[in-house]
This record gives sequence, C-alpha cells and structure tokens, in this order.
Amino acid sequence: MAEKKRLLIQLDSDPHASVFDRVVAIDAGSGEIVWTTKVSAGPLGQLTLAGGRLLVGSEAGELSALVTANGAKEWGYKADAAIVAPPLVAFGRLYIPNAVTFTVSVR
Repeated sequence: MAEKKRLLIQLDSDPHASVFDRVVAIDAGSGEIVWTTKVSAGPLGQLTLAGGRLLVGSEAGELSALVTANGAKEWGYKADAAIVAPPLVAFGRLYIPNAVTFTVSVR
C-alpha cells in the first residue's frame, strides 16, 4: 500500500491579483507543492475536508469540490449569495451557509 502524504492546504493568489484565487496543497514532510488549483475568485478561507474532497466556498457564492489527491475539481455548486461559513457535511447531506438563505442543503 502506498504511503499517504500529509498535506498542508493554503489559499494563495497570483502576485497581480487582489483576492485569493487558488488553492495550494503542500507536502507536509518535504515542503514541496503537490498541486495547485485555480478556484472562483474570493475564497473566504473556509475549507471543509470530507470524503477525500476539499470543499472551498467563495464570495461569489461558488462551492468547489476538489479531489485531495490531485486538486482536480470534481463538481461545483452556485449558491444565491456569498458562502459565509465553512460547508458542513452531516447525516449524508451537504449544508452550505450563504448570506441570503443562511443554509442550503444539497445532496
């Protein structure tokens, strides 16, 4: 069985951007960048790890599910407004708190 890497996840931006626009996974042991994925501008730093996916919400109301192994975007969801708190996975459902409806339950 292959050894799993421990990853440090951080939000980052292009030096010319005014907001965070990418997620970077860094190998905790070596400090090397494992993957980088561009996301909707304005992720608020509210990340949730669930089922091998990293859920990233944004000011634009977009939620992206990134595969932790390689950073690929597996799916996305567009909420009515900014996602204002970390998404929550509970009881087989995904709850997305946003500024208009407070929480949207998505299956």
